[in-house]
Amino acid sequence: EFPLVDDEVRAGIVQEMNKLKIKYAERMEACKKEVELLWPGDRPNTGGWSAADHARFVRIRGTAVKSAEGKGPAREALLTALANALPDIAKEIGLPGIGQHEDWHHMHRIIVDRQRSINRSQAEDVEHLLSQSRKHLAELKKEKEMEEEEAARAQQLLMDEQSELNAERVEYRQQEYLAKLDMKKEGEELKQLEEMAKEERLAKLRAQVEPSVEADTERMMAPTAAHAQYSDVSSKAEMFSVHGYDTDKLLQDKRFRVMEALAGANIKNADLRMAALEGTKPM
Repeated sequence: EFPLVDDEVRAGIVQEMNKLKIKYAERMEACKKEVELLWPGDRPNTGGWSAADHARFVRIRGTAVKSAEGKGPAREALLTALANALPDIAKEIGLPGIGQHEDWHHMHRIIVDRQRSINRSQAEDVEHLLSQSRKHLAELKKEKEMEEEEAARAQQLLMDEQSELNAERVEYRQQEYLAKLDMKKEGEELKQLEEMAKEERLAKLRAQVEPSVEADTERMMAPTAAHAQYSDVSSKAEMFSVHGYDTDKLLQDKRFRVMEALAGANIKNADLRMAALEGTKPM
């Protein structure tokens, strides 16, 4: 019947409500026993009378009380008025019987009034408990909302910090990537410069070993003096046949002269040597 925060709070309220029920149930049970003791016989709630006769007694009694006022002792005047109003009953049980029922009725009214008071007290206690429970639950609800708001703020703060951290990481990675690109670009440019320097050095080497005379076909085709002398000697006495390069041919080979130039320039790099030889044709 009211908002609940959690099972623990609900269990506490139900427990207090059960305590109230037990408390007032015990009081009502005590009143019931008093009624039974007040009239141990049959029909204890009507003092042994039938429901119809007791209802007539209760209805007439108010009038009888008024008619007995100022007529001697109050009890005797009341009983006389009741006997006159209930002649059939008075004839059956007499004035003492009517007096006995009057005494029972008086005590029964006290017990009934006590029962009504118990019911009122129970209703008031239940309402007080519900009111306090609603107040307590409202406080708990407010505390929970504040905790949730605080948790939401903390979560948002954490998300903001994480977002800022992520942004810093992204920026760092971007800068790192750009730095790598710059390094790669610088490396490529350096490699190009090295290639250009290499080509320049090779070109200078080629220029050093290239002959600077004009082409003379007849001179190039004619044998040299040393060759003629050698041919003359060899024609007279040839010890053994020569296969491949001899010393003269080796000295005349451009590639040999390139290697001599590289050695003289103290160039020991194998790649540079090979590159210089690739552009030089043999003799």
